[in-house]
Amino acid sequence: MKAAIYARVSKANGDQHPDNQIDVLTEWARRLGHDLVQVYVDRQTGSTDDRPALKEALRGAHERQFDVLLVAALDRVSRGGVASLAGILEKLAAAGVGIKSHREEWLDSTNPMVRELLVSIFAWVAKSERATLIARTVAGMARAKRQGKRIGRPRAGIDADQAARALAKAGSLRKAAVLLNVTEATIRRRLASA
Repeated sequence: MKAAIYARVSKANGDQHPDNQIDVLTEWARRLGHDLVQVYVDRQTGSTDDRPALKEALRGAHERQFDVLLVAALDRVSRGGVASLAGILEKLAAAGVGIKSHREEWLDSTNPMVRELLVSIFAWVAKSERATLIARTVAGMARAKRQGKRIGRPRAGIDADQAARALAKAGSLRKAAVLLNVTEATIRRRLASA
């Protein structure tokens, strides 16, 4: 089975080195009898999925350059939460590539049944996290509204007279909006309220 390694350290300034991860994973690949074909290394935070080596690893998976991606731990793959991790696992699964974590022994998606189960569980957890976040946001907005705080974008600081003068001066809604640095819809609303 062809294997690739993905390693990540959080800092690019030389204070952190991926060598420990690479050494452990290389030895692990050898013990598993895998043919190591590629090592991908990122030197940046895991809170974003916009990492060059991760993108390259996902592209390599899509092109079936390897069958399994070996990682030292899940937090090396993503620190962006369950939704981020679920997305990465889904991309690997769609490419037919498994992932194995050295630290989290339960994460071995090389078995298609386990892969489907893991992707489903992570997707469900991500969906639940999103629903919880939305519910907390709505509750916070309702509380703020009860306290008399205005919710949403700040209102454009123009009144109907200013809108009418700008329209007369500019000659069109579009030009009046540019003149006042507001949208055409704002001009229309102010004129309608006059």
